Amino acid sequence: MPGLDDLQKVRAKKAEVKRKLLLTKLQEDAPTLYWGMEHHIDTGGHPLEFADVPYLIELYRHIHEWKSFVAIKAAQVGLTEMLFLNNLREAAEGLSVFYVFPKYELRNRFVSNRVLRTLRRVPYYKEKVKEAASLGGTER
Repeated sequence: MPGLDDLQKVRAKKAEVKRKLLLTKLQEDAPTLYWGMEHHIDTGGHPLEFADVPYLIELYRHIHEWKSFVAIKAAQVGLTEMLFLNNLREAAEGLSVFYVFPKYELRNRFVSNRVLRTLRRVPYYKEKVKEAASLGGTER
């Protein structure tokens, strides 16, 4: 008769299989949500979570379908992270990504605090930058 440890191992294995199936489905249907759950780490070093921002799940699921996005929002609601993550995904797929800032100082702060920090911290993004550099892109 299987012991408690065996039962826990079976449950853990089933949970992992379900997770992989979910991620496979997300990769096809909601690529930005997939990228966030599978690869992304924010500038604070935390994986993407929705416990405090459940309203973002639907936005993450559909952002890849939109030609444009306009929001009137408060600060610190998670949209910048979502848009940045979507832009990373699009750039990895070969699309051009373009940001406009009203001042150089704001641009420089965004690049150093968000872009470079994330590209250096997240192993998956590091690898993508190396791949791009090997194909003739630039690496910093």
